[in-house]
Amino acid sequence: MKPWQNRLARYTQTTITVVTQVAAIGASFPAFGGSHDTPLFGLVTASLCWVIAVTVHETGHCLGARVGGMTLWSMNVMGVEIHFMRRGWRWRWSSLSRRRIAGIVMAIDVLDRPLRRQRLWLCAGGPAANAILAIFSGLLAWLFLSGTGDYLLAALSIVNAGLALVNLVPHLGKLPSDGLQLLRLRKPVTAWAPEYAMLRLLANSMAGRTADQLPEEDLVLLEQQPALAPLIALWYRHKADQNRGHWAKAIAWQEPADAMIRQMDASTRDALADFVNTLQFELAFSRTMQTGDLAYLRRHTLDAKAAWLSPWLPLRRQALEQLLGMNAEQCHGMLAHARLLAGNSKDRSAEPSEALLHGHMLERYSLAPA
Repeated sequence: MKPWQNRLARYTQTTITVVTQVAAIGASFPAFGGSHDTPLFGLVTASLCWVIAVTVHETGHCLGARVGGMTLWSMNVMGVEIHFMRRGWRWRWSSLSRRRIAGIVMAIDVLDRPLRRQRLWLCAGGPAANAILAIFSGLLAWLFLSGTGDYLLAALSIVNAGLALVNLVPHLGKLPSDGLQLLRLRKPVTAWAPEYAMLRLLANSMAGRTADQLPEEDLVLLEQQPALAPLIALWYRHKADQNRGHWAKAIAWQEPADAMIRQMDASTRDALADFVNTLQFELAFSRTMQTGDLAYLRRHTLDAKAAWLSPWLPLRRQALEQLLGMNAEQCHGMLAHARLLAGNSKDRSAEPSEALLHGHMLERYSLAPA
């Protein structure tokens, strides 16, 4: 988009948002009988309708991703972050204030279905869910209810309609709007284009291919792309060396990784803090495996979020400590628990990768498998 088009789109979104909120507050006024507290109640009602609308919007994206056949990874609504697992889900508080967005859904494409169709379902799902709720609540208020209920349903209808329209306006902010993504999807999209090397690597990982099994040509393409792509390629190559038990090669990635991280600006480093922390942890793990010295691993502990996202990593670290201390029973118990947690991840490569690492740990330090 041209800068003036993007500014116009932003002004349009702001106008729709303001008009929607004012209309929702006004629609809810009769529900409170015109008391002196009516404006406050109207504002609270509009705010609650907004929370419901955002939740419905992100849920619509999730449903769209599932219908399209994508792997659903996570959803964040108003700071409530939900990670979807192979069995069940986990949640935690995670602020979105830095991104200045109300919600986000992360889903991974699959390679055996048309890419364009998957993304159309994902992008259209959010506005469609808001539009459906807007029509349903509006009709319900008009046809069946009277009194307080119909005014509140009218406010809910207005807010959902407004949110659907705001998201359909093509605009590039922190993230592209649904409307801009749908506009981009007018053109044919193929997952096998060179620029989608990262997508293919992610999809293969989700399907269960460990880093040592990933296509070399895609790793080469990723290394040739700008920005952060080479660091992600380095992650895959380091994991491949870990999976093969090539510890000297694995620790050789430390220097290029440090160089790439130093080149990041502060905002990028902050945005990728969890990824960088996990990479440094894995590099320290490799060095400990090579040397038998736990000091490296103890200097590079996982932060709280990285440990929450990959709960098997702290257990693997503790198991290595027990292994080097010749505590067989606790080591085997921790490794078994780590594999159980990794096996519940949507990333189907996590469990087989952990199994390879656990085998290398036991073999290298001469502790017979349980």
